[in-house]
Amino acid sequence: MEFNKKTKRELKKLLKYKYAWVIILIIIIVRLIPRFKFNSTEGFNTGMGPVFIYYIDVGQADSTLITSEFGNILIDGGENETENELLSFIKSKGVTTLDYVVATHPHTDHIGGLDKIINSLDVKNILMTNGLSDTTTYEKFLTSIKNKKIMPTLAKANSFFQLGELEFTILNPVNNNYENLNNYSISLKMNYKGRSFLFTGDAETEAENEILGLNQNISADVYKAGHHGSSTSTSDNFLEAVNPHAVIISCGANNPYGHPHKETIEKLNGTQVYRTDLLGTIKLETDGYRVIINDEPLKL
Repeated sequence: MEFNKKTKRELKKLLKYKYAWVIILIIIIVRLIPRFKFNSTEGFNTGMGPVFIYYIDVGQADSTLITSEFGNILIDGGENETENELLSFIKSKGVTTLDYVVATHPHTDHIGGLDKIINSLDVKNILMTNGLSDTTTYEKFLTSIKNKKIMPTLAKANSFFQLGELEFTILNPVNNNYENLNNYSISLKMNYKGRSFLFTGDAETEAENEILGLNQNISADVYKAGHHGSSTSTSDNFLEAVNPHAVIISCGANNPYGHPHKETIEKLNGTQVYRTDLLGTIKLETDGYRVIINDEPLKL
C-alpha cells in the first residue's frame, strides 16, 4: 500500500504523540510503584515509614506500644511481675526513647511496669490523671517520675497533641470526681491519615457516656475494648458510635474475672476480634490507608 505525502505527514504526527504519551505513562508508573510497595517484613512504604501498634501480651493486664518514624508511645505498663519481659520487648523493637508514656489510671495492672520503663529508657513526656492510689506500685511510679525529673501532664478531655503525622485526641477523663477509679482512664483516639485507633483503658459505662456527651467523632477502625472486655465497658451506645472493623481485647488466659465477658463477645458478633489470651501479642501495622493485623489484611 502506498501513501501520499500528506498521509505520511499525518502518520508521523500520530506516531509522535503516541510515543510521547507512552513515555509519560512510563514515567508516572515508575514514580508511583515505590510509593505503594509493601514488604511483609518491613511494613508499608508510602513515602513514609509505617506505624506499628503492638497490643502486648502481659497476661491479665494492659500495655500497648506504638512505634513509628515520628516517635514512640507506650500506653500502660502491665503488672510488676511482667516488667522485665515488657522492657525486653520494647528494646527488641529498637526503642530506646519513648516520646510519651501514658498511664491511663493507677491500677497496678496498668502501671505495674512503668517505673521500670521510666527508669530504664529515655522518656520525654508522661500523661497521667489525678486519680490517686495508695499502693506501693503507684508510689514507685511517682518516684520514678521524680527521679527522672519529668514534669507529667494531666490529661484533659477535648485536648489534643501530635507526634509527627500521628494526631491524638484525648476523650477522657471528662471530670475529676469519679468514684470508680476505672473511669479516670485516659482515653485516646489516634488518627493517622485515613485510619483511626481508639484506646480507652478501663473506662466503664459512666465514662463512655460522658465521652459520647462530648459530641466528638469517636468512630475508629480498630478499637481496643475497655476494661479487658468486661461487661462494664463497651456499652451498646458506645460501641455503635465507635463502629469498629476490628476489636482488640487484652486479657489473661483463664483469668479469675472471666474476661472477656460473654455479653461483650456477643455484642461483637460480626466484628473481627483479636484476644491476647488466645493469640499472644497482637501486631498491627498501617500506612494510614491499609491495616494489617497479625500479617492478615483487615477488611475496611
